[in-house]
Amino acid sequence: MAVVAIIVLITVLGSATSTYFLFVPKSITTLPASTVTQTTQQLVTALVPTTVTQTAVETVVQTSSIYLSPEQVEYVNQVTGLQLQLATNVSVIFSNPHFKNESGAILVLISLFNTLPTVNNITAAKNWALSDLSAGMCSNFNQPYGIEIMQGYYTKSNVTSATPLPLFQAAYCPVYFPPAFFLFDPQSFYVNTIAFPKTSVSTTISSPGLANESGPHITPLGDAEREIPLVGYCCTELLGTQNCTCITYGQIPFAVGTYTVAGGDEWGDLVLLHFTVLP
Repeated sequence: MAVVAIIVLITVLGSATSTYFLFVPKSITTLPASTVTQTTQQLVTALVPTTVTQTAVETVVQTSSIYLSPEQVEYVNQVTGLQLQLATNVSVIFSNPHFKNESGAILVLISLFNTLPTVNNITAAKNWALSDLSAGMCSNFNQPYGIEIMQGYYTKSNVTSATPLPLFQAAYCPVYFPPAFFLFDPQSFYVNTIAFPKTSVSTTISSPGLANESGPHITPLGDAEREIPLVGYCCTELLGTQNCTCITYGQIPFAVGTYTVAGGDEWGDLVLLHFTVLP
């Protein structure tokens, strides 16, 4: 399957510390190294035989280290037919970037892809490998995948002992009907949820039909993929403007160190990546 890579440079709030490179799903691209040219001028005076002032131009070429190396890991569940993919656009970010090609933020991609050539009707399981996996605010009620970030280097053998950082601000979420099934299009990210608000159902259905009060409610989720830009974790309180009692919330920057990114789905699949924060 041919994939076209698209890279977009995005700056949040005009700050270099919140610049990241966005990639489309299934496209991981490494940027070429950049060259910085510095030119200085120096006045040189010759005393003999006459006084002459000339300008000496010195050019210094410096190639800064490139840290925009993306990371990607994926796992195919042979029972569900789903491919779980986790990717980041960088492996190193900086708490205080000095060059344009040093990122102060990280972009995490999590996705589920139906590898089967037919419609894939999968029973909801709620069998998460980690309890706090989430793809964003109010996503837990119907999104079958999510991420966690933990400070420190963890593997699958000890990641359950790690303490996840709170990534998303708490919010009041709408009342919902928990999905009973996820219906994936053939060889696609696209998925619908099927819920039964007033009836109990068996673990299989042959023809969902149209939604009604007592029958199945079919809700399109769209593509089962989420790009999550992060400059830190949640949350620090930010006071409102003068004479305003309102409070907003901002991100707490990632401290210098090593971090583990976990991606998982509700059928128990789990993949891990790592990134480093430099000063």
